[in-house]
Amino acid sequence: EEAKRLEQERIAKAVEQALEKGQKAMADGDFVGAIKAYTDGQKEDKRNENLKYNIKNARKLQGEAVVTSRDEGKAAIAVADYEKAIAAYTRALEVDPADQLKVGASLKRAEADLAVITESITTGNAAMESQSYIDAINAFKKGSAVNTAHQQLKDLLKTAMRQAEQALIKAAGEGDAGRLDVFVKSGDRKSTRLNSSH
Repeated sequence: EEAKRLEQERIAKAVEQALEKGQKAMADGDFVGAIKAYTDGQKEDKRNENLKYNIKNARKLQGEAVVTSRDEGKAAIAVADYEKAIAAYTRALEVDPADQLKVGASLKRAEADLAVITESITTGNAAMESQSYIDAINAFKKGSAVNTAHQQLKDLLKTAMRQAEQALIKAAGEGDAGRLDVFVKSGDRKSTRLNSSH
């Protein structure tokens, strides 16, 4: 009888500790830790209704937090804010590391898109500096193809097109057929550029 009472006290204490540990984890937004604590408590008492409820509630809140972060990531992509999208997707994976299939793929896609956009801007700006306007336009178009909402790329593309047009008008006005030919063909050759030193 005494052994049974001591065992019940030990179980009750283990469940109480699991509930406290789980509630602390929940307060910290650590759904994985909370679910683990409650599940560990269930190993001691499978029928405990508080543990069952708290596991169900933690999973529900975890799922809602993942959806919220995933939606924030999608909204950020829509306005071409890749840093914010990557942070949101990363947060979603921290909330539920098991959600690799959906969120992990979105995170990798956002990182890859950001790399293409960054390279397009760098390449396009270098081409602009060397007055290779067609190459700049092509670079900016490549980045814009990844996300048409990227305002910086839109602005850079407009600038490159305007400068290309001005250079073409200038070359035509000066009657410089050689420079016109170089300009027209510069999209086919990587190193050609318009230069006003002719």
